[in-house]
Order: sequence, then structure tokens, then C-alpha cells
Amino acid sequence: MRAARLQTGAVEKSLTPISPPVGVPAAKLLLHPNLFWQNELNWQPVVQAQERGIDGSLHVDAWVRQAGRPIELRGDAAWISRSDLRTLLTWAGTPGLKLTLWWLGAHYQVVFDAGEDGTRAVESRPVFAYSDITDDELHTSLVLRFLTVE
Repeated sequence: MRAARLQTGAVEKSLTPISPPVGVPAAKLLLHPNLFWQNELNWQPVVQAQERGIDGSLHVDAWVRQAGRPIELRGDAAWISRSDLRTLLTWAGTPGLKLTLWWLGAHYQVVFDAGEDGTRAVESRPVFAYSDITDDELHTSLVLRFLTVE
């Protein structure tokens, strides 16, 4: 059943920039169905801080995170054209650009996560390494990192 849904296109995976600045591609970009959300079930929306009182009692403050959920999409066989990869790199290189990520019937408002530790927001390796690659050539081993902003 899952394979049939992917083949018919009923389950869309795509990115669309929200109000991109002039010169930044604004079209919707379809993502390969082989991408998977690697850290989907690792999110903990409730955060708490614990502190001991002077009498030894435990004080716990808890709150719900409003944003900042990490989303890491990966695919060893998530083929993408060089031109689409360039679009992703342009978006990732535009500070503060918000995008709508459509993922299996849900949508998320996200920004690219470049990370303070030097982690790259977009990673890809060419399928075949040769010098005269064209924009229609495909890449694989795609990794996309985002943070939710709403």
C-alpha cells in the first residue's frame, strides 16, 4: 500500500519558500520520495528545569517548546538534479529564509539549520564524479537539516 501511495504522488514531500527576497528562486521544489525523516521521533516538546530548595525539596519547572524542532531528512538514494541542488544551496545561503516543508500530509514552517558546530544544512554527493557535469545530472546521498520556526 505504501509503495502505491508514493507512485501515485498522493503523498507529497516538497519545499516552498515563504516571501523570498528578489533573486532567490520562489518555485516549489519536489523532494524525492526516498528521503526519510531520520530524527522524527526524537523530539521532546516538554522541557523541564529542576532545582533543590534550601529545605531539600525538589522544584520542577516545565514548559512546552514553541519552536526549534530539528528535522533531518536523509536519503542514500534520494536523487536530485544539480539544478535543484543549486536551488537548495541558494535557499540555505539566504539568511532567515523561511520555507514551508510539506511532509506526508503535514506542513511545517522551517529554516535551514547550519548549526553552530559547522554542520552543513545541505549535503550531497555526486552519483558519478566527472568534470563536465550538467544541471540535469543527478546527485545522491542527500541530507537536509531544518529547524521549525512555528
